[in-house]
Amino acid sequence: MQPWHLNLFERKLIIILKKILKLNQETLEELVRFVGFMKNKSKAIKTLAKWYIDHNEDPVVIVKKYGPKLRKTLLSLHGVGPETETADVLLAYIFDFPQFISDKYARTLFTQLGINGLIDYKILVFYNHINYINYFSYF
Repeated sequence: MQPWHLNLFERKLIIILKKILKLNQETLEELVRFVGFMKNKSKAIKTLAKWYIDHNEDPVVIVKKYGPKLRKTLLSLHGVGPETETADVLLAYIFDFPQFISDKYARTLFTQLGINGLIDYKILVFYNHINYINYFSYF
């Protein structure tokens, strides 16, 4: 059984996603205009919302279905991949994976600390992917 706060979060998430799916494209574009790339972002948001709702609205079911292929599946969705941290954010915050977010801030921090070799997104994702695969060895 999941902690009560996760159940509450998931219920609210489903309500929000269903409301997003009811919005017409122009309204959603206006809502995301301030982040830029409004046409692409609004399509990506709708794609993710529909994908999540179509998968029984349950992160546990989704993880069981896709297993270690979940990240690759997320990256195949419009607006999620291939070279963004969006998939990693979803894995960490929606699917509760022990996931490091390989974003610009992390790369800047590594540079400031003088750690060479970890400033490239693809390298960080590679190390992250090894940990991701190891995560499934516990099941």
